[in-house]
Amino acid sequence: MDKKIAIVYLSESNTEMSEDELNELAAFAARKNEEIGITGYLSHQRNRFIQYIEGEESKIMGLMASIEKDERHRVIHKIQKDHWGERIFPNWSMRLIKQDELKQFQLELQIEQNLVFIKNDFAHKDRCETFLWKHVKLIAKIRALYGNKKRHSM
Repeated sequence: MDKKIAIVYLSESNTEMSEDELNELAAFAARKNEEIGITGYLSHQRNRFIQYIEGEESKIMGLMASIEKDERHRVIHKIQKDHWGERIFPNWSMRLIKQDELKQFQLELQIEQNLVFIKNDFAHKDRCETFLWKHVKLIAKIRALYGNKKRHSM
């Protein structure tokens, strides 16, 4: 059995995606991830994706290779960490976090301010990494509010 790892990445969309396209993407990812034992979430705002995935290293690395080949976006920054203890999102095979949900939990402004702040500052790796892990922690708060319900989108 592989060691457990987590990856969070920030990417920039090459095309505008409709809400229906985002929902289809999340549903497809949820089905595929459930089959291979990967959990996490996808957030889309201001033509940027932030995705967090966790699971067995070989499965995560295979998925990440596929994600990086996807021509709909360009991965700008990614961080890999050896997984520590329990999964953060154990029941989310791929949860789509929508902008209205971020508004509901008053996270949209905070995330948007961070996206604007680092928009042209990806050369500063430490700032980007701090922002990405902060995002994961904020979304983990949303998960805690929903409990352990299995979800792929709202």
